[in-house]
Amino acid sequence: MTKFRGMVLGAFVGDALALGAHWIYNVDDIKKKFGRISDLTAPEAIYHDGKVKGDYTHYGDQALMVLQYLKLNRRIEDQEFYDFYENYMIHYKGYKDHATKETLMNLKNGMTKGSNSGELGGFVRFPGIIYLNQKQVQVGIDQAVLLTKLTHQDPVLLDRSTFLAKLLYQVLKGDEPTDAIKALKKDASKQIYDDIEKAKSMLSYPATQAIKQFGQSCDSNNAFPAVLYFIMKYQDHFSEALIENVMAGGDSAARGMVIGGILGAYHGEKEIPVNWLAGMNQLKTLESLLQK
Repeated sequence: MTKFRGMVLGAFVGDALALGAHWIYNVDDIKKKFGRISDLTAPEAIYHDGKVKGDYTHYGDQALMVLQYLKLNRRIEDQEFYDFYENYMIHYKGYKDHATKETLMNLKNGMTKGSNSGELGGFVRFPGIIYLNQKQVQVGIDQAVLLTKLTHQDPVLLDRSTFLAKLLYQVLKGDEPTDAIKALKKDASKQIYDDIEKAKSMLSYPATQAIKQFGQSCDSNNAFPAVLYFIMKYQDHFSEALIENVMAGGDSAARGMVIGGILGAYHGEKEIPVNWLAGMNQLKTLESLLQK
């Protein structure tokens, strides 16, 4: 149980820690504004206007929304989820990204389909799915990929989402993340094989340099190999992985949720800094949703 809690709390902490510097691409600006970020901070980007220290970005908010949905429905079903999602988004005051706007427009026009987006943010709502399906591995994998597809239909992202869901379960089972990546690579697509090799080739470089090489943007073509880099380079250092991720700039929140989830699953709740957990404004809500 502690590994599954570590996964969920690690993912949300990864998002909350990233909020302050999220979508700042100039790493020198991050250093000037924040120094070395080692605690939760208030956001600088106008996209998160109204958010305060300890809040989640729109990624964390949607992951929390999925947990609320699962508390009522226990399973992702297309129409039921779309109804819940549309109602939630109508009242949502935070940032709505392109994938959200496109999906909502499709629903408004009578089309039950997601956007064509390939952004990693489509996968990051995974915590509730994996937590609910602790013993039903294939169901959990299928549900995590379906959840991604309902708003982000890019086939390459869906392939990467399948890989990440499998990786989560391998780590939750007890495998070291690096070993699990190596094992899963054998049956992975050429694209993912190349992503892994790309990440491995940058492990000797500091995070700011590596992420600049991968690309700092939301697209999974950039963010997926970046996530693999952080997991492999900082496997034994949960806090350092998330801090270095934030300091590398760009879409650190989506990356942070995946990094935090996987390394949280590996280390368990005990390695998550207490002040990071206590600083999350929605911690009580999150804890209540984890009660079966």
